[in-house]
Amino acid sequence: MKNFKLYTLFAACLIGATAFAQQTPRFSNYLFNKVIINPAAAGSNEYMEVMGSYRKQWVGFDGAPATSFLSFDGSVLQRRLGVGVQVINDRIGALNSTGAVITAAPRVRLARESFLSFGVSLGMFNNKLQGSELTYKDASETAIPGANENVSILDMKAGLYFKNRHYFAGVSAFNIFEPVLEYSGNQQSQGSTLERHYYFMGGRIFSLNEAWDLVPSLQYKLSEQGQDQLDINLRAMYNNFIGLGVSVRGKESVSIMMELIPTPVFRFGYAYDLSTNSLRNEHSGSHEIMVAYRFIQNKNLTENPRFLFN
Repeated sequence: MKNFKLYTLFAACLIGATAFAQQTPRFSNYLFNKVIINPAAAGSNEYMEVMGSYRKQWVGFDGAPATSFLSFDGSVLQRRLGVGVQVINDRIGALNSTGAVITAAPRVRLARESFLSFGVSLGMFNNKLQGSELTYKDASETAIPGANENVSILDMKAGLYFKNRHYFAGVSAFNIFEPVLEYSGNQQSQGSTLERHYYFMGGRIFSLNEAWDLVPSLQYKLSEQGQDQLDINLRAMYNNFIGLGVSVRGKESVSIMMELIPTPVFRFGYAYDLSTNSLRNEHSGSHEIMVAYRFIQNKNLTENPRFLFN
């Protein structure tokens, strides 16, 4: 069963149309750091931040995705330019992808507290295939390489992001160059194309009273081939100290999220996903942890903290 799961998952991610959901790394707590899905969000807050995250998807399912993410972003030139650096590792079955990304996001002030940013990220990724880990049901299989190989690709992301004290919205595109993973051991000479994906997100902060804020939001993901996915999120924040939220991802999963801000400079986040599709009996859920440290540039933020988590 282990080899069957590993082969099935890897084959789907490398060749099949079902690769839609995992050709780009998945995060449930993406509102914790919007740079994950939109490079234009780099430097959109009045602080610099270092953030690390780890996601273990489908615990108990052999070869399931595991993603690590380390990022730094902030603003320079009197907040006119957002900058960022990210290091990403994403493993799915026998395929391990590691990359480094640099981001630049020029910003335009539309009003006193309203900004529009355009961001571009360039990244180099090394994709390592451990072909020796695969076991084939068909001994004559030639579509998937059987040796250990490395393929490096250059890719780009771009996006637009709007933010003010009460609203945020953005659109972004991944895999703009649509790079092709071509392994020499593939006897059919068929490469795997990383197709473009588009993300749309938006949300609003409602201040219910001096202590409570409510943040409904959504994210819509669309591939070039027309496959789509909608996330509907609702998060409540108490006294800018603790946040609880729930997210529904189509018919696929439900996520429970928590955010803790014990001091103005530290943040912690956790998300647990429970599958609602046909895979729900194959694993015990997905776990995601995020930790961040802020270098606050504007001390007034400690007096007006709602702008921090927008």
